[in-house]
Amino acid sequence: FDVDTGKISFRRKNRSNNDRNNKRSPGSNHRNQNRDRSRENHSRQNRNYGNGSSQGSSGNDSRQNKRNHNNNHNHNNQSRSHNQNHNRRREIDNETVQITVPPGCKGGQQIRLRMPAGNLVDIILPNSAYPGQKLSLDVRTNKPVARHGSPALSSDSIPYALETAPQGKGDSSVPWQYFRGRPYIPVGLGLRPALTGQPPPKRTGRKRAVLIGLNYPGSRAPLKGCINDVMKMKGFLQRHGYVDSPESMLTLTDDQRDPIYLPSRQNIINAMQWLVEGAEPGDSLFFHFSGHGAQETDNSGHEEDGLNETILPMDFSKAGMINDDVMWDLMINPLPSGCRLVALFDCCHSGTGLDLSFTWKDHNNWYQSPNPSFAEGDVILFAGCDDHQTSADAYEHFKAGGAMTTAFIDSFEANPQITYANFIAQIHQRLRAKRHTQIPQLSSSQRFDPQTRYFNLHDDFHSNQNPEVGKLVTQKFKPQKPNFGNSPVGSMLLAAGFAVFVAPTLIDTAVDVGAGLFDGGGLFDGGLFDLFG
Repeated sequence: FDVDTGKISFRRKNRSNNDRNNKRSPGSNHRNQNRDRSRENHSRQNRNYGNGSSQGSSGNDSRQNKRNHNNNHNHNNQSRSHNQNHNRRREIDNETVQITVPPGCKGGQQIRLRMPAGNLVDIILPNSAYPGQKLSLDVRTNKPVARHGSPALSSDSIPYALETAPQGKGDSSVPWQYFRGRPYIPVGLGLRPALTGQPPPKRTGRKRAVLIGLNYPGSRAPLKGCINDVMKMKGFLQRHGYVDSPESMLTLTDDQRDPIYLPSRQNIINAMQWLVEGAEPGDSLFFHFSGHGAQETDNSGHEEDGLNETILPMDFSKAGMINDDVMWDLMINPLPSGCRLVALFDCCHSGTGLDLSFTWKDHNNWYQSPNPSFAEGDVILFAGCDDHQTSADAYEHFKAGGAMTTAFIDSFEANPQITYANFIAQIHQRLRAKRHTQIPQLSSSQRFDPQTRYFNLHDDFHSNQNPEVGKLVTQKFKPQKPNFGNSPVGSMLLAAGFAVFVAPTLIDTAVDVGAGLFDGGGLFDGGLFDLFG
């Protein structure tokens, strides 16, 4: 109770409230302190004037009151400015949202977010956005802001529209260094209906490539030319419209120092996911593998020869091989109708390396697998040899390289306007000219006429022709053990603990050894061991 003013004030309680409110609203403490000072000044003035102070004392008090009034005015200005800044920050918080890009969403896509207050806000993701990325967006302009705003309920974020911005040269793709792969989940058996007879899609201009090369240095079966194959293929693709950028092209080789660019099993699986992530009709994809290929027992009984075809990552002895079932699940099954993938396997036992349903046999007809795996995407596989053959190294201009990769590039650049039938025939002819016995294979996910359809890297798109897609099993086959003869790959797999059959002599591989001596395989420089990859 103030005896001079006759008013009751709860200053102690107000100060306690100020201490608590200061955390919630900066500036509120300043306002309460200014109010207290003002009351004290008015109380002091009333006491001075009511007691009849002397002229000098009254003058001193008047000057003191004036100084107090000025101080109060300055404090009020500071508090007002602070409150304005705080309100502006709160206004900015209301205009920005901090989100985590939901799975399945990508750059240029419009999504709907539920704000903490319960209201819904529609925003458009920047072109560089990728799943899992944390962003702060201005809801008025849909542009990224530097300051984080109020966090939206990202767990309630759902795709609002599947319309995407125009894409070109992979500008909306996720750079490899930011990509996070998903755990591999096998695709089960069964068919589902699919649309057929749709018109060919328009080209999007989006191209993406994965190039993998392994020389396996220090192993029992080292290779020489696989990394050279990757460098050669990279230059070939760049000459034909592909862009070497983190969003468009990924190269994994076992001579890298950065672990994310090493061809380990996990990196290769992630690379396959990265290749097809967000694929759309009219996209052009390319996959190239140069290294060791092998086989393993197919315990499911789905393979006609009882064996799965595999590729060997650099850590296969610890992490295991990657078989054709896994590659179909990761790269083929996710593709939509009208999306085109061209794959080149320069390795042993690669004929049906992607488990595609149709194989071009005897250069005149398609052979359908008894247990086909139908897909919507337009996938073409060029394999270096049949499932039970080996692929050879070759020397061009005193440089080691895979025979299949070299023949593929030379055949296309010699005749860019060529049908599929003539193209695979030209590749075979070049291999025979170098005295290689391997027979290149052409397989596809769709039936088409190889005699009339022209091969092109990124301008030829066909829609799905399979009325049902998925894995179909019509009969069971007896599982077999792979037979690698006495090859270095067989002994390498045996040493790693894989169940393989190794013959006691070189009889089964004598033909390939003989072919290798004529292509510069280098019996005296270790080239003999390069023949079995």
